[in-house]
Amino acid sequence: MKLFTVLTVTVTFGTLALACGRPSSMSQVKVAAAFSTTFTGKCANCHGAAGEGDTGPSLKAVDYATFSTKVRTGGRGMPKFATDVYPDSDVKSDFTALTGKAAQ
Repeated sequence: MKLFTVLTVTVTFGTLALACGRPSSMSQVKVAAAFSTTFTGKCANCHGAAGEGDTGPSLKAVDYATFSTKVRTGGRGMPKFATDVYPDSDVKSDFTALTGKAAQ
């Protein structure tokens, strides 16, 4: 009986651990797919995988003019990105993915 209880508890907790891990992993996959490879490879390191902020500030409440200018000019520890590294089309689509607003 004691062995059955230990196995049941182990299997139950193992199943719960696997179930809890899946949504997080799937969320990370969906977040990564929403952004350009430039954002995921260069920006997410400081600004977080979804732009929520980390060592760099959150990008969720910024307007497009500020966002695009900062991408091109850098400053305060942030590098600047030329259009051959971070194309305008990717800057616009990343802004939309971050804020839910169209780039204008």
